[in-house]
Amino acid sequence: MPATLASILGLGLLVLAMLFTLATSAMLGFYTGRVPQGANGMGLIVPLATGVLAALAMALAGLSWALRGGLDSLGWTRAQGAGAALGAALLVGLAIFGAFIAWAEARGARFAWLLNIGGLLLPLGAMALLALLELRGLQAVSQSGTGRVLLALGAGALLAGLVSALALGYAQALAQHQALARAREARQAEQAEQARRNAMSPAERLREELAAYSPDSPLWTLTSSLPAEPDALRRTIVVERALEVPHFEQDLRENLGSEHGIYRHGAVVLLAELPPERLQPAWAAWLAEDARRTADDIRTLGDLAMHGGDELGAHALAIGRVAARLPPSPALAAALARLHAAVAAAPAHALREPALQALQAAASRPLP
Repeated sequence: MPATLASILGLGLLVLAMLFTLATSAMLGFYTGRVPQGANGMGLIVPLATGVLAALAMALAGLSWALRGGLDSLGWTRAQGAGAALGAALLVGLAIFGAFIAWAEARGARFAWLLNIGGLLLPLGAMALLALLELRGLQAVSQSGTGRVLLALGAGALLAGLVSALALGYAQALAQHQALARAREARQAEQAEQARRNAMSPAERLREELAAYSPDSPLWTLTSSLPAEPDALRRTIVVERALEVPHFEQDLRENLGSEHGIYRHGAVVLLAELPPERLQPAWAAWLAEDARRTADDIRTLGDLAMHGGDELGAHALAIGRVAARLPPSPALAAALARLHAAVAAAPAHALREPALQALQAAASRPLP
């Protein structure tokens, strides 16, 4: 490629680099504009991109100039000159990027003048210097007054880029240090919390967990775990908290009529744990609904095993025991007989006979 054509191309790239640098600063209000927040922050990709393009255009122009012997007068090889040109372009790009980051972090609003020097004036000076070097050569530029001014601006741009690189590296290291410190503190807090909970009894842990529940938590969030709770004291604690649920009877009725067996089972165990004086005769009709649904589940699923968190054998046994605590009625007796037949037709199971006995005893009580 002829030298003149290469020079024209280099000068064109430098004009573009200057325009991109100016556009970057202008889009940020010359570092006095407000930093956009939220979704609006996506727009910052545009000034960031123009800054990158400015550095890229300068790098290409500098590389072209160095490869055509721009630094031969210093005794450097073309490879050394190319490396110096790329390094200089990188530092100038870092100067622009550093000013952008300082503005975006809202730390430079009071020093917009400094950001305009480091992110606009000095990079423009470095680009103008390269353009003058392209036109007149290194020796002529170094001997002219204008050249010396531009050399000073270029050196300032390199220094600004170096400072930006150091500041960005420090900020990254500080962020990593703080993240590690936060992770360590979180781990220590977690270990301390685990040790505190390990020192508590199971009942104390349960009381603390239930205290964190919302006051209007639905009944099923408390009772669905009751069938699997082997500890009598913990069951008592759950029952006490369940009685505090707003609209307790409405929730109880909905749970006993739910299509989810685990909710019905938990409600039945709740009734089994309630003091006798808290039981209401009207609940017998709700229990009958659970007995009918449980009988249908057993027939459909074909056994008394665990299905969807509901152990059907234990569920049938609990229904029989709770039914014995409620006043007998024709509807309840019919539902119990239906459940008894379903359990009797099911395959052998550890709770099959106890469930049959409990259901038979509850269903055979004399009606009023």
